[in-house]
Amino acid sequence: MFLFKTLQSTFPGVDRATGFFGCLTPRADAQSSAESRRRFLDTYGAEPLLAMETPSLTVNLGFGPGVTFDSDPTGRVTIVLQGELFLEGCRDAAAVAHRYLEMGKDFARDLNGSFALLVVDRVMDRVMLGTDRIGSQRVLHGIKAGSHWVGSDVGVLPTERFRIDPVGVAWYLANGITHAGRTPYAGIRALPRASLNYVSSSGIESTRYWDVSPSPDGIGAGDREMAEELVRRLMRAVRRQLSDDPVPYLSLSGGWDSASIAGLFADAAGVEDVRCFSYVHGRTRPGSDPFVARQLAETLGYEHRMYQSYHGSMVRHIRSNARLGRGTAPPVDEVHAWEALERDVRTVPNPVLFVGDHYLGDNAFRRVYHGRHAPGKMREFHRVRWLAPHLPRGMYQAFVEGVGEDIAGVQEAAGPGRSRGYYFLDQRFPNTLVPWRRQFPGRFMKVRWPLMDYELLDWTEMISQEQRASCIYQRAVEKALPRVFQLPRARTHGYLVDLRNESSSQAHQLRYAAAEVDSRLDEALPPDLAGTLVDLVLREGDLLGKLRRKVSGRVGRAQVTWRKRLGLVPIGTRVARHRVLRNYLILREALARDGVKRSRASR
Repeated sequence: MFLFKTLQSTFPGVDRATGFFGCLTPRADAQSSAESRRRFLDTYGAEPLLAMETPSLTVNLGFGPGVTFDSDPTGRVTIVLQGELFLEGCRDAAAVAHRYLEMGKDFARDLNGSFALLVVDRVMDRVMLGTDRIGSQRVLHGIKAGSHWVGSDVGVLPTERFRIDPVGVAWYLANGITHAGRTPYAGIRALPRASLNYVSSSGIESTRYWDVSPSPDGIGAGDREMAEELVRRLMRAVRRQLSDDPVPYLSLSGGWDSASIAGLFADAAGVEDVRCFSYVHGRTRPGSDPFVARQLAETLGYEHRMYQSYHGSMVRHIRSNARLGRGTAPPVDEVHAWEALERDVRTVPNPVLFVGDHYLGDNAFRRVYHGRHAPGKMREFHRVRWLAPHLPRGMYQAFVEGVGEDIAGVQEAAGPGRSRGYYFLDQRFPNTLVPWRRQFPGRFMKVRWPLMDYELLDWTEMISQEQRASCIYQRAVEKALPRVFQLPRARTHGYLVDLRNESSSQAHQLRYAAAEVDSRLDEALPPDLAGTLVDLVLREGDLLGKLRRKVSGRVGRAQVTWRKRLGLVPIGTRVARHRVLRNYLILREALARDGVKRSRASR
């Protein structure tokens, strides 16, 4: 029997979203180990909290809150755990170390939780970085001057040593996020989900230990049996994630997912104190998300608060998104609501945010569409072809080809016949939803996904394609939670910002704010592009522009409608100019040089 001692430590000046970070350097002799430690000290201004060595590598790490590490009594294996586990008998780094010694490289497959791991095996001369099935704890990796730099937040990596990646910039302009593992920095990539990544002196090699592989015919069980099994697994998932007695916060909307979690809290787990909240812009309108959410919370007897999503300043909105998202998270309309929530939970012990993202459901049309065209919500760069005349010669085509090659690579790796659901799990969830959740609320509280529990992922492999396309999830929770779904679903969001109008009315402030920033984005795009985009948004807001938009919008909607009726794949719509302007300004602010960041922080 092994005896482990669990240690937890925090690196000064980092928050909960930071996780572990540091450098892994090839070890030739004692002098190279000292050089690795010096590099860490020069980068972070402090000594590493954990320093380890294998015959070939030196590992120096710092931590944010919530990271634990353990070594077995012989000193052979050290496990660094970022995040949390919900597997019975395996909930901490000590248990993971024991599991690794018993099972070897198969240890990660059935770990249930939201985690990233670093494994140091001195006997096998092995250093591995592991991610969970859904990629809910990001790990970024880059190699510079012979050292592997790792971290879950781009803000703790030495980004000044990496050049700006033009293709990463193109991704962000068109999508508001990067896919295919890219970041705005060339050489810094996000490690894939469900993978073990072996670090060596020559590089890093990734292997998948799990992938979703639903059977077309399922296990042959009927709809009723599968729906009942789904509800049982939902109940167990919620109870597991409440086992440490957190103070639950629920981002409650008028849709299906968060409403299901609220109903499970009340009717399955018997939780009496759930602090529900919603976002609102202006007043609460009947039929909107916050209106329906408030009705639902009252029905269940839960507290409900409204947070204003936007306070009227686009400059503040952009700077908040850049400060929190760092150019690796999508622009968030309700960023000011998250700032207000952070102030409210400062004195709350063990606050945990529960969110309703899930991987359930699909249909045949989406399988055909995503087999032929850009999967999920990955937009090709030609969706912003209106920008081509305003870019230097050859740049637009290079952006189109770079993003297109990434999309083709994702489709080739996925293999034929992959569904929309697969691309959601493989790309949209880890590259869009995880950065949003972790870098906004995840900086000040834990985030949990009960609908992404491993038992539910296993359930999706047991149902047939017909069951997956038949809204079995909605029908199951509607029957199991009748008092939740007796209320109508929301018809409108009720919290989104009119970006076109706000950008047009505050164009001069945006132009000035962009000119004030000395940004590394100018390495990839013309410095005067901000002014060009502002002019285009202003032109779109005049009378002629409004008429042109109205006509083109009606034509576009008619084309989509008729192509669907004819069974054809719908055409892609262009990305609006005001959205590209916001993406550009957020990325410009996020890539501001350090001197500009420091001067603004001191104001």
